[in-house]
Amino acid sequence: MAIKLSLALRPYTPEWRNNRELPLEEQVRLTYRTLTMQDTFALQESTGINLLTGFDSGGDADQVKKQWNMIETIISEHTEGWENVQQDDTALSAGADITRYGGLMLIDLMSEVVNEVLTASMGSNDDQGNSLPPSESSNSDNDVAADVVPS
Repeated sequence: MAIKLSLALRPYTPEWRNNRELPLEEQVRLTYRTLTMQDTFALQESTGINLLTGFDSGGDADQVKKQWNMIETIISEHTEGWENVQQDDTALSAGADITRYGGLMLIDLMSEVVNEVLTASMGSNDDQGNSLPPSESSNSDNDVAADVVPS
């Protein structure tokens, strides 16, 4: 089997606050890129969190700082094309703007998106790392797809 890697952007519509139940033109949507091995190692180095074994969700100040750094990095560097997010009258579409201007009310949204990015980056046990990218798949926009596809 040949291994074909894809860094194509993947669409995502969060479940946050029943977002998917809203009319399409009102839904918060975004695209994201999965983490490569290099991204994963760099993120682990900068945060001190081992993404391959999970991390302690304890509440000491150092651990909280590491988790915030991880969330900010993933949202800022791996998401873009945000739709229906505004600060005052200005539309925000870059991930970095979401973390820069978004308030604490968005922490659940950011956590959901980070979880989606990490899950898609690792693949699932069902596909064992082999699935079609969104453009070739008949699955919905929100299904997990790995970076490795069969040839």
